[in-house]
Amino acid sequence: MLLVGNFEIASDVDAALFKQKVTELIVMGNVSASKELIPLLKLLATTKLGNISAKADADAPSEQ
Repeated sequence: MLLVGNFEIASDVDAALFKQKVTELIVMGNVSASKELIPLLKLLATTKLGNISAKADADAPSEQ
């Protein structure tokens, strides 16, 4: 899978299903995903010209 640009992977994406469907990633841009998917994305990224980062958890209570 070739990703060019900025992408956000939804937090309900199942890591096992993603691993089954995607065999390699070429990242040319920024990808944000849930903390659970980050290790898998980094493993599948054969070429990385950008960043793979964890997105802020929308369900987490904000600190004030």
